[in-house]
Amino acid sequence: MAPQGRKSLPAQPAAASDSDEETSQPSQEDLVKKAENILAQGKKRREAKRKSIEAEHSKRVKEVKTKMENLYAVRKNKVSKLQASYWERLDALNNKREALEKAILASMKTMEGHTIVVAGYISHVLDGRLEEAKEMANISESIGQTRIEGTCGIQKYPCNPC
Repeated sequence: MAPQGRKSLPAQPAAASDSDEETSQPSQEDLVKKAENILAQGKKRREAKRKSIEAEHSKRVKEVKTKMENLYAVRKNKVSKLQASYWERLDALNNKREALEKAILASMKTMEGHTIVVAGYISHVLDGRLEEAKEMANISESIGQTRIEGTCGIQKYPCNPC
């Protein structure tokens, strides 16, 4: 704002008589009142200007505060949605992990069952072979007394002596 010039009092010609000076010039009280009035008006203008600046400042502070609150709310909303999507994804992955663990456990139980069955078969086969070997040993002992050299009583063809 450009500085305002002071209002000057109109210049008055110098008068020769004292009474003429007193009547044509304002009294000191009038000048003091005028000066006080001018100061009061300047003070009022400054006060009005200060109040308008403060009002503008308050308005801008409120606008900035509102914008910040809106930005915070938007960010909070985005973060909440992002966290919710992460929780959903984590839950889905956890369910998938649990399903895989159940499948692995079921597969292991099946393998265990098959292993037990195969072990039973192997045990039966070994028991049978052991009995056959014992029977062969018994037969071999009984044939061993009538054994012909160069042939084995177990086999029909010549072999090395047992």
